[in-house]
Amino acid sequence: MHLATEAKIGGPVQYRWMYPIERYLSRLKSYVRNRAYPEGSIAEGYISEECLTFCSRYLESVETVFNRPIRNNEEFTGAMLSITLDQKSMTQAHRYVLFNCDEIIPFRNVHKDRIKAQLHPRRVSDDQIHKIHMEKFCDWFREHVVLMTDAENEKLTHIVRCLARGPNNEARRLKRYVTNGLKFRTKDSEEDKKTQNSGVSVVTEGGMTYYGALTDIIELDYFDSFKYILFKCEWVDVLSGKGYKIDEFGFPLVNFKHLIHVGEKLIDEPYVLASEASQVFYVEDKRHKDWVVAVKTKARDIFDAGIGVLCDDEDDESNTYCENVPYNVIVDDTHGDVNDHLDWARPEMARKPLRTRVVTLGSSSQQAPAHENGSSSQQAPTHEKQAHHESLDVEEQLVVDAAVSGAPLKHATRGRSKYNSWTHIPKRNKEKCWEIVERRFIIPEDPRTFLAVKEWTLQKLSKMWRDRKWRMKGRKFKKNGNPTHVVAAASPHVDKVDFATLVTYWYSKDGQDLSDKNKKSCSFQKETHTAGSKSYASHVEEMKEERGVNVPIERAELYEKFYTHKDGTPVNDNAAKNIQTMNELMSDPSTQLDCTSSSGSIAWAPNDVYSQGNVGVPDQQSPIGQRSSVASHQSENLGEF
Repeated sequence: MHLATEAKIGGPVQYRWMYPIERYLSRLKSYVRNRAYPEGSIAEGYISEECLTFCSRYLESVETVFNRPIRNNEEFTGAMLSITLDQKSMTQAHRYVLFNCDEIIPFRNVHKDRIKAQLHPRRVSDDQIHKIHMEKFCDWFREHVVLMTDAENEKLTHIVRCLARGPNNEARRLKRYVTNGLKFRTKDSEEDKKTQNSGVSVVTEGGMTYYGALTDIIELDYFDSFKYILFKCEWVDVLSGKGYKIDEFGFPLVNFKHLIHVGEKLIDEPYVLASEASQVFYVEDKRHKDWVVAVKTKARDIFDAGIGVLCDDEDDESNTYCENVPYNVIVDDTHGDVNDHLDWARPEMARKPLRTRVVTLGSSSQQAPAHENGSSSQQAPTHEKQAHHESLDVEEQLVVDAAVSGAPLKHATRGRSKYNSWTHIPKRNKEKCWEIVERRFIIPEDPRTFLAVKEWTLQKLSKMWRDRKWRMKGRKFKKNGNPTHVVAAASPHVDKVDFATLVTYWYSKDGQDLSDKNKKSCSFQKETHTAGSKSYASHVEEMKEERGVNVPIERAELYEKFYTHKDGTPVNDNAAKNIQTMNELMSDPSTQLDCTSSSGSIAWAPNDVYSQGNVGVPDQQSPIGQRSSVASHQSENLGEF
């Protein structure tokens, strides 16, 4: 314990305390091995340590205290969790990305002009125009780019086209993230920890500093074109005076009882780019209830180079750099933020960009957001910067085997739901889907294989697109329902305009006629197999492994496997009748095929047990379209008679 007057007279403690000296003396005492000659032991230990220190600076393959890797690697995330963003959160995050890209500024100006034209001749304030702009811009921007002609679309950059398409509603949630040498953690993950890494501060171009607590970290994926890491924070009201003040010592105090942009309204902006965030930690102020002191921190390997230009003239006191402001120096701006007087420089940052997906370059003008009641008194922590987008590295791409001919593509069917058929979707949209696959996977360069993979992928997308519409209709469509109620109950991640067009078609005469026609066609199917999507060849190989004999399988045996449930019961009465008839025929040795001398996978003949026992099914070719060796042998034997 020290008296306050002693601390005031003595100044900073690092210039007068004895703890470092005492600690070093303890280290020298640890060198003593022979108590009879303590001085000699200390001298030998000191020389040995100096030699090891000198040699360790030249040992690159051995980990020492000088080449030990840093603790916080850039882009370190820890465990990740896939989540589905609701419509409001996705709009808020996507809008912040759009507003922080310089290439979107011309489109924002066009949208504001159209809002003014629509509201003319009424008198509308700029705050109301900005509020409408915040609510409608994302949807308007997407539709504006979609309705462009091919010539206009070609003039757009790849970044603009990807941003207009919007992000995937499937995002990833992170518990921690390292950027600019700082490790951030969410507020919930620190409940059982003594350390604090959830404090966030953002400085706008106007000089205003916003303070908040990190509540969520998400990775916004623009369908593998590029990705953004965004921080969702609880922002303190720093404008009204209720949540921010400066004490008599110049330290900023914040109160988390008074928040803004909590995310409840669509115009709120709770997100910021991870590359824009600085880290602070909060210390409880015992004198003021519910108030905490915000203290800025810095990353490792960052050095304070001072403020101003260095000069060789030793007499120039204006360039004298002090690491800490002495207590006997009178500071003119006593109520300024003492943390703002520190200029922390990181030399390597200027030579090479961070290894993050989003690298901030340049800056643009700031747009003041609107308050909940339409005023702009409480603006969002917006620090607009142009975003640089990096493609996936080769190591991050996946190799596609030619035999596989592609890979499942989840949530990448960018065909609009308003189209009634896959063939009606414009070819340009399908090519964009294929571009996503090309960026995500390494496709074989052989032209024939390349076309085969592309055809397989588009067929897979077509099936996924149809299945998605089928599932959507099964959940939402009611035979005697109201289309308006169906549209109102749409899922948050579904485009409202496209969904309304699709629902209108469902309840139209053409849609009803097509549905009745398909139901009638399905009613003709008497039996439904249980083989799933696995091929015949796969099932045959499994049956061979179970029996331990490498001989072809008769079609009657495959029929019994495909048309029975897991408990062994047939799928319906017709299948039960056919299986019973086939089993009776199989018990007769004269009706069985000789499969021991054949080389095919499935044994087949025009008059095999399957043809005789499957009622109402005419003779067919073998599953591979050709007659098997068993069938040929059987025909030769029949010809002898």
